[in-house]
Amino acid sequence: AQVQIRQARLLKDQVDLSRTTIFSPIDGVVIQRAIDVGQTVAASFNAPVLFQIANDLRKMQIHAMVSEADIGGVEVGQDVTFNVDAFPLRTFQGRVEQVRFAATTNQNVVTYATVISVPNDELKLRPGMTATVSIINSRQRDAVRIPNTALRFRPPEGALVKSNTPSASVAVQGAAVDPAASTPAGGGEGTPGREGMRRRSSGGEGGGGGFGRREGGGGPGGGGRSGGMASSRRTIYKLEPVEGSGSDKGFQLVPVEVRLGITDGTFTEVKEGLKEGDEIAIGVVGATGAPTAPGGQQNPFGGPGMRR
Repeated sequence: AQVQIRQARLLKDQVDLSRTTIFSPIDGVVIQRAIDVGQTVAASFNAPVLFQIANDLRKMQIHAMVSEADIGGVEVGQDVTFNVDAFPLRTFQGRVEQVRFAATTNQNVVTYATVISVPNDELKLRPGMTATVSIINSRQRDAVRIPNTALRFRPPEGALVKSNTPSASVAVQGAAVDPAASTPAGGGEGTPGREGMRRRSSGGEGGGGGFGRREGGGGPGGGGRSGGMASSRRTIYKLEPVEGSGSDKGFQLVPVEVRLGITDGTFTEVKEGLKEGDEIAIGVVGATGAPTAPGGQQNPFGGPGMRR
């Protein structure tokens, strides 16, 4: 009887010993080790964390926190572009996989978690990286676009502006003039020359408007809405040579009403009113040759008239 009791006890101890070997539930890469060799692992209702294991680093996810003001434009399947601090000059691609309904409130800011699936075949992305995410909610191919500075441009005092009426061109004066940009551009008699008026040729492919958010460790993203539709119609100023002045001297501003489309915060699509190659005014150059901002503000760290 004693032999049988000890054999049963031996069998029980062998079974307990076999259970001391802990196997990983999945194959993958160990991200973090939370235990040392020789440390006792006690069995309890709360299983201790021994290792953090990533199943497949070639398929990763971004958990971006989108504010409640922007979440209405986010849908599953939308394309996503993002950058990480480790590779600031490279743009990565992704796609919205989930838009969760549970809200997170942090310092009275309500955000919603958005899961973005990202391919990582080159294994350049690592867990815990901070990503600056842009969700593209609209896109236009082969669109004419202009810089947003052209929408804020106002003619300085003394600039020759062509009137839309049959009368001759008139010089801008009076209350419509920005005091900070009151110096006439160029060196002519109130007529800005080619070197005096900054211009920008419209054209190029219009980018998609989107929402820019910064995701860091599950925290809420910063910044405001950067994409969407601009005001339907605005007035901008084209550059045209003054009749009889030749191609190198004497330009006049021609107000043009345009119909706008989507914007990404830097450029805006033009649907009507301009064609590719048209030259538009985005600012003026002062006497020192430095560009003056459309709003008349100056850079405190640069010379007079420097763009901010």
